[in-house]
Amino acid sequence: MSSTVRRLVLFCCAALLALVGLSAPAPAQAQNRLCFAEVPDCIEGRFAEYWQQNGGLPVFGYPIGPATPQTYSNGTFLTQWFQRNRFELHPENARPYDVLLGRLGDDRLRQLGRPGRPCPKRRLPIRLAASISARRSISCVTSSSPTGRTTVLTSMGALV
Repeated sequence: MSSTVRRLVLFCCAALLALVGLSAPAPAQAQNRLCFAEVPDCIEGRFAEYWQQNGGLPVFGYPIGPATPQTYSNGTFLTQWFQRNRFELHPENARPYDVLLGRLGDDRLRQLGRPGRPCPKRRLPIRLAASISARRSISCVTSSSPTGRTTVLTSMGALV
């Protein structure tokens, strides 16, 4: 084999190795980024994992903003808003409880000046109690309107 052919073979091997090195997968965090043509914001890191593992697009919708730190009464947390929920990263909690969902119903009631209250301790009418227990609902939020009407939202999402 002539020296020119050897050099050509070595050059081709080096070029092939360089191309393989460039096409190697990116670091895990870069792979864990979900972007959509429909919206400008992406979901990254732990939020992307949680979003995929717990229902994705049908459950949470598209992201409507980037992940940013937000301050709440119990601290400052990385938060990202979606069409149907808000994710909060709580690194002090172990997985899978490190991503918590926002309490959107409670937030909305507070915006309306109608803070939620725990369920009334009085006995519910039998028909209502049977209906709630049939759905295996064990918690609810009540809110009274200015007209005096009380709304009970069960954990199954039923208004009674």
